Amino acid sequence: RPVHHYRHRRLTARELSRSRRIRRAFVASEQLQPMAQQLALMRTPAAYAGVTRYAQAHHGDAAAAAYLALGNAYLLDLRFADAVAALRQARLDGSNGVLNDFADYLTAQAYLQSNQLPQAEAVLENFDQKYPDSIFTANVPVLRANLYLQEGDAQRALQILSAHEGEA
Repeated sequence: RPVHHYRHRRLTARELSRSRRIRRAFVASEQLQPMAQQLALMRTPAAYAGVTRYAQAHHGDAAAAAYLALGNAYLLDLRFADAVAALRQARLDGSNGVLNDFADYLTAQAYLQSNQLPQAEAVLENFDQKYPDSIFTANVPVLRANLYLQEGDAQRALQILSAHEGEA
């Protein structure tokens, strides 16, 4: 097997700034991390209550990170309306919007899984322009293709995927 060595390109000033803001958001919520991990793994009423209390007691990015954890857990439990509500709150509480791409991506998933296709399409609309540096940008075409398949438009799904053929 050939060994591939990948070189990481240097981050632009904008990407570096965003990376630092994300790191600050998650470092600011170090206390949240074990609670969020427990919630993601177990999703017990006590875990939900702990993360909810944390979210309500904090503000800014720390609260936004907690609401993201709640939204993700609700999504895993197929509680789509609760997921959308928590993710909406994450967007409202995020002081600098650094976590908005996370919230939007998970919101689109919740809408797709609950068959609320127009809402999912609205969230995914221009995602790559709104969040060009997002880690989710490469996954959005797959979500959009799934959306079109759910709508019964296989040709449009194929168009979306074909336009990104060869991408990682």
